[in-house]
Amino acid sequence: MLPKTQLGRRLTRGYILALSVIAATAVGGYVLHRAIGQEQLRAARMLSIAGEQRMLAQRIGMVSLKLALPRQWVDYEAIRNALTKARARLVETQRMMREGEPGIGLPPLSETALAEIYFEAPYNLNRQIADFAALSVIAATAVGGYVLHRAIGQEQLRAARMLSIAGEQRML
Repeated sequence: MLPKTQLGRRLTRGYILALSVIAATAVGGYVLHRAIGQEQLRAARMLSIAGEQRMLAQRIGMVSLKLALPRQWVDYEAIRNALTKARARLVETQRMMREGEPGIGLPPLSETALAEIYFEAPYNLNRQIADFAALSVIAATAVGGYVLHRAIGQEQLRAARMLSIAGEQRML
């Protein structure tokens, strides 16, 4: 049998070891939880911006098609202003996705797993968004829709009309 002092030391060491393991596990769990939470927050911000880009693309399509209506039916200046505003925001969100936005904790896409989809073939979403934004400039300068019709062709115009209807339905 061990003397009381040795038994006490053994128990004390055992308790200290057990409490140290519990503390290390708690700290490790907290650090892991924070890291996962931060990653989910970044992903949520990217998803939010991507959703805004989709909404802006639908709005640009809808507003662009209104330019094809006769002048007595629409206020061309208001339509062009709405188109310019939506296009500017689309370009800004594209910049935020491409370069990141430190103010909201958004890293550049080149530092994420989505870089391949956003910057490389076959999707190259960055190029598609830039092309769409450039096309919206053509639409904003269209006279009676003729330039828009000539620029994107009959098939694309039908697709844009369907997109516009879908966009209007989502905005209601």
